[in-house]
Amino acid sequence: MDDGLAAYSVPKGSETILVAEDDDALRTLLQVALESCGYTVLTSASGPAALQVAERHGERIALLVSDVTMPGMRGPELARRLAATRPALKVLLLSGYGRDPDFLDAGVDFLQKPFRPSALVAKVREILDCAPATTRSTPPGRAREGPAGERPPRGAKDVHAVEACAGV
Repeated sequence: MDDGLAAYSVPKGSETILVAEDDDALRTLLQVALESCGYTVLTSASGPAALQVAERHGERIALLVSDVTMPGMRGPELARRLAATRPALKVLLLSGYGRDPDFLDAGVDFLQKPFRPSALVAKVREILDCAPATTRSTPPGRAREGPAGERPPRGAKDVHAVEACAGV
């Protein structure tokens, strides 16, 4: 393949993704970018609406892409509530306010706004291709404890999840 064309290739997929974003323009951009890569996209403008969409959908949802700050329910709370009934759900949180370790639980990924659509689809594919962590028994929102009840350092990644994604 020509190197010039390779720079424009984007990863494709067929999974179902639930997008929760209160900004209409950004929600539409997310939907168009993901659908153009083959994904089925369910959209909602709030956390409570996303819960209703997921309940009505009934089938597998591979990934939640949610804004961190939305009226009615924040993205991390939405992720926790959906994970309670869909334990295999993967999560990508979006925020213009920067990476906050308080809402980044083990198994939750983050993408800083603004971002290019190509960065979004690459991150989505990376998350979907990552095998679930063998230690992801801790529900989102609860920090995993280490030896003797010690908590990992703030912002620390789950070693097992990193190894699973890296193929180690």
